[in-house]
Amino acid sequence: MPVIKGIGMAGGRDDVLKLDWLWEWLNKQTGVKQEVFDDSAYISHLARRKRWSDAVELCAGMPKVGVTPNVFTYNSVITACEKGAQWEAAEQVFEEMQTAGVQPDDITYNALISACEKGAQWEAAEQVFEEMQTAGVKPTVITYNALISAHGKDAQWEQARTTVEEMQAAGVQRDNITYNALISAYRKGAQWEAAEQVLERMQTAGVKPTVITYSSLISAYE
Repeated sequence: MPVIKGIGMAGGRDDVLKLDWLWEWLNKQTGVKQEVFDDSAYISHLARRKRWSDAVELCAGMPKVGVTPNVFTYNSVITACEKGAQWEAAEQVFEEMQTAGVQPDDITYNALISACEKGAQWEAAEQVFEEMQTAGVKPTVITYNALISAHGKDAQWEQARTTVEEMQAAGVQRDNITYNALISAYRKGAQWEAAEQVLERMQTAGVKPTVITYSSLISAYE
């Protein structure tokens, strides 16, 4: 049902209400067969609004109405858990995804690592990163940035630095999010001199500092 996607992409309050109403109506129609696209599109809508429990419940109920979740479905549910800072729920959905025989992609792993980051679970994030590489899925700049941020949440500045080095060795281009996450890790580890050096390397690489960059550096000085 394309209208679900069309309304779901909109951000206005009226559009959100229309989509919720449309979904309730669709589920009351006995003669309308739901497709995986319908459910996935609505789960994506729930993810954007941090309604992670509703997303998990909807995904779990799909097989009962003859709809099989696909990779997009699971990615949307994991993203919903990530936005809701529910890393354990995200890991559970990931396990269910694998049990169902659905192959994770880079979006899956990125969302799961980000969920671990929001839950301040840097070791769990590293484990997911290792699983990603073992599965033959190539990490992207988003992957590395999420992992560096996970390190920074727990002041694991040495691990953050190592990840940046691995990122460089893999030929993945660093961006301002990368540098900001590393500076933040140094800030939390009280390594102000190292944070200052990151700013210098950032400027040398031609990456423009942002307000977040300078704010983190000032906090490191403090």
